[in-house]
Amino acid sequence: MTIKGSVECVEDVLVEGRIEGHIWNENHVVTIGADATVVGDIVARQITVRGAVEGTLMATGRVDVMDEGRVVGRILSTKLMLADGGLFNGKAEPQHLGRR
Repeated sequence: MTIKGSVECVEDVLVEGRIEGHIWNENHVVTIGADATVVGDIVARQITVRGAVEGTLMATGRVDVMDEGRVVGRILSTKLMLADGGLFNGKAEPQHLGRR
């Protein structure tokens, strides 16, 4: 299945297809399945990538790029985990939310 356009969620979501657009899930978890592709930005509390993402990932918590995951773009988060075998091509920008 392919979705063209933005997706707004109010609970944890698992993507198992192709999304060409942004995913907004600010206070919850977004998981990109192993066979899924997202071309667009993702905003969530936590993002786990097992498939492919091209865009900006912004998480108030953490971003995990698993061993089969591929990210091209920018990652903004307080924590970033890149598993052995995971691919990341872009810029990582650590965020220090609420800390001084």
